[in-house]
Amino acid sequence: MLVTPDSVLLTVAREASLDPEKVSPQSTIAELDITSLDLVSILFSLEEQFGIEIAPEDVSQSWTVTEFYNYVAALAAK
Repeated sequence: MLVTPDSVLLTVAREASLDPEKVSPQSTIAELDITSLDLVSILFSLEEQFGIEIAPEDVSQSWTVTEFYNYVAALAAK
């Protein structure tokens, strides 16, 4: 599957039970009130979708959805 900004945004929204229309590329994980449990669910889902491994300690609550996408896309490109 191809990593796109929309695919990452939709995964974040789905796994955190958020309305995708309320999640913008500039939203941070902290602003979206994503819990650590939801974040783990997001990471597992992204790993499964894109065949990557994400180190949880690399992910920051201050990341925007765009930064999250950039990280996932870079891992998928390896």
